Amino acid sequence: MTDYLLVITGINAVISAFLMIVSWKALRKGISIVKYIFFYFALILVSSIVISLQYFGIDYFESYTQIILQAVDLVMLVLVYLGIMRGK
Repeated sequence: MTDYLLVITGINAVISAFLMIVSWKALRKGISIVKYIFFYFALILVSSIVISLQYFGIDYFESYTQIILQAVDLVMLVLVYLGIMRGK
């Protein structure tokens, strides 16, 4: 079960890092609303890193139902990105 957690956390980290780069480029072009989206993806990246550290034995926080939280974060990433691309 924890292997699935590590895979989902890795996917979250990669997607949020990519979307942070895309948001940063949009922010540099002058779209100021993107700064909130950039911070959102930064928070998701930080949470993914913390969960990855827990997996490898560096436990700063107590572990609850991590796989459910990460699956929700992954769905949120996809939905927010689709909403941005469609302009809704």
